[in-house]
Parts: sequence; C-alpha cells; structure tokens
Amino acid sequence: MFDWNRSCSYDEQQKRRFHTTARLRLKKLAAELALPQGSFDLRSNKAGIAVSGEITLHHHGAYIQVGQFGLSSGHGILIRTCKGRKDFTGGANHFVALGMLDDIPALAAAVRAITGLVETLRVPPSDAPPEPCKPHHRRCTRRPQARPADSHNTTSRCDDAVQCRAWPTRVQENPMTAHPPFRKVLDGVATREQMFQQLSRHKDTPGIDPLSGTPYSGEWFQITASEYHFMLDLLPPLFMRTGMFGMSEFKAGNVTSVFFAIRIRGRERCFHGFCDLTDRQSPDKMRAAIIAHETGASERLSLRAAARKRNVPY
Repeated sequence: MFDWNRSCSYDEQQKRRFHTTARLRLKKLAAELALPQGSFDLRSNKAGIAVSGEITLHHHGAYIQVGQFGLSSGHGILIRTCKGRKDFTGGANHFVALGMLDDIPALAAAVRAITGLVETLRVPPSDAPPEPCKPHHRRCTRRPQARPADSHNTTSRCDDAVQCRAWPTRVQENPMTAHPPFRKVLDGVATREQMFQQLSRHKDTPGIDPLSGTPYSGEWFQITASEYHFMLDLLPPLFMRTGMFGMSEFKAGNVTSVFFAIRIRGRERCFHGFCDLTDRQSPDKMRAAIIAHETGASERLSLRAAARKRNVPY
C-alpha cells in the first residue's frame, strides 16, 4: 500500500510515485462517480522541489485536489463545489484524509455528500427504437433485441450475445446509498446536560451488549462550541486533526467519541459522533454524512430521485 504521508519534499522519486499513484486513484474515483469522458480534466502540477505539488480532478460540478497540504493534520484531499471547469475558486473548502485514496467507494461517498454529484447510469428508454450497434463492436452487425420497458440492465445484448452500448444514456440519481447508516439522534443544539444524556442513552436499553458499543456506532448530534472545547480539555485526545479530535477513552469495544468543528455555509458548527474505529475512515465518512445532512444534499438527491420516478420535473 502506498505511503501517502511520506513527504515529497526534496525527494524526486517519492514525488513521482505520489503523482503517478494519485492520478490513477483519481481516475478510479471518476469511474466510481460515473463521470462521463470529456466532462472532467485531470491535471498534475509538480511545483517546486520543496513541496508535493498537486493532482486535480476538475469536473464541471466538483473540484477535487490531492496534495500534502497538511501532513500534521492528516488532511490532503480538498473537495469543493464549482461552476464549470473555468471556476478555480468554487464553494467552501472541505478536507478529508489522504488515506481515503485507498478506499475509493468511501471517497466517492464523501464527494457526493459535499458536492451533490449524482451517479450516471445507463438505463434503456421505454419508448425509443433500438439503434444500430456501435462500429467498434466488430463481430456485432445486428440490431440489439428490444427489452421490456422496466428493464434496468446497463447494456444491451445483440442476437449473437456480443455486448453493445447502443442504448442512449439517461441520468438516474442515486440518493446517497453509499453512506453507512449514520443517524442524527437529537434535533437542535445540545446543552451540556443533554450531551451527557446522549452519551449514555443506551445504558438501560434491554437486549443489547453494553460492551460492544454497536448501538452507539453512527449516532451524532450538534453541540455548542463551548462543549467542543470543554471535551477537548477533558482528556488528552486519541487523535487530533484540523476540525476533528477523538476521545482517548472509548465508549465500548472499538467505538469512541469524535468531535467535529465544521464550517457550513460560512458558519462554524460543532458536532459529536460515535465512530467505530475498526474502520479507520469512519470519522471522515461521518464528517461527510454530517455535511450532507446539514446542507440538505441527501434530501435533495432523494427528492430528485423520487421526482424522476414520477416523471415530475424537479
């Protein structure tokens, strides 16, 4: 596995490997997001000898940049919205760990949560006549067989069973199903008393294993900035990054409290969540899920998907 945190500074060989590997992972990310060819640019800028440079995937709706911006904080992937491939400033900056390049589905989920990108799938139209097969299918000279209107296969098959992509592309929204089941458990902003109640909300729940921590995993709620700093000063943190720290005292099993300070629509807000550190990317996934929920990204995608099914414009 590639060591993303080994510095590229004054190490030309490491910088070359860093850029080559990051470009390959961003290509996989584009495929995971189902970005059509020609809808994005993939650029590499090696910059000077003392820095890592950056590798950028620039889609007309998302700007994703990889670099060793903050090795001390663990953050190295910048994600933000943009309005076209000439927009180099875009929306608010969001950062996730460089290690998420080793988990492309999780990184794609974070990108969707932050930018609102939807997945493009090939869905055959119900009323369009079949088209001739593409010329590059050399063995395929026949027209594809018609399929039922409710078919959801992503490719058509010709009479000689050679796959062909003769059906036009239609966009179908994916309502954020890639996210783990993160759950907001309290409306509004918790006071200190409410915060401590939520930290032990399952202690009297019958039929659960109190040592597993499973009932708590994935739960989150909003807290005040004063409670965020109170908990930061309470114990030495298990880990600490920009806008995020984990408690060194675990709740149960591998589940511990993670506190977030996230800038949403120009205002910094604080949150608490229970993360299962069996998955080392769970804090970044939870952060992306919180942003999606609080900016309405998941709700917008769900509404668009529902409207699409009813053939109602949204």
